[in-house]
Amino acid sequence: MPPSNTDMANLGTIKRAIEATMRDFFLSYEDSSAANSTSPLSRTLTPDCSRTMLPESFFKARGPGNALNNAEYEQVLVGDITVARMKRHAMSNVVIDSESRKSAATSVLDLEFKDGDATSMELTWFFDFNEDGSAIKRVVEFVDPFALLKLMEKRKAAGI
Repeated sequence: MPPSNTDMANLGTIKRAIEATMRDFFLSYEDSSAANSTSPLSRTLTPDCSRTMLPESFFKARGPGNALNNAEYEQVLVGDITVARMKRHAMSNVVIDSESRKSAATSVLDLEFKDGDATSMELTWFFDFNEDGSAIKRVVEFVDPFALLKLMEKRKAAGI
């Protein structure tokens, strides 16, 4: 049996909520940098949100592992905003599955280091959302290892 008009309208509402939540999620990186605080990073996440960072082999090698909760992720990013300003975080290739409350996207995060250097980090994201699409329950983040190595070098040079 095909979905009713009401079901389709509800899925449309959920899709719009998921897209708005995703946009705010990406904006939170810029806002964290501007505020010099990592707290904006968790504003679109459920308190029990789990984060997995990939490639797993890269994150296991650098420690502390690749599975983080909100507080652990914020703590990791403290060092990042100490050495770099997150200037622009643009999402693209967005796919939203309203029925299963999931989405995926790619993004480019432009970083401007305090020493004047700059780089762009490419990322791929997979998200699970709460029932109404207003908060993210799970994040899987695939990070550009070359840009991340550069960021790690800047952190090391700064003693972080």
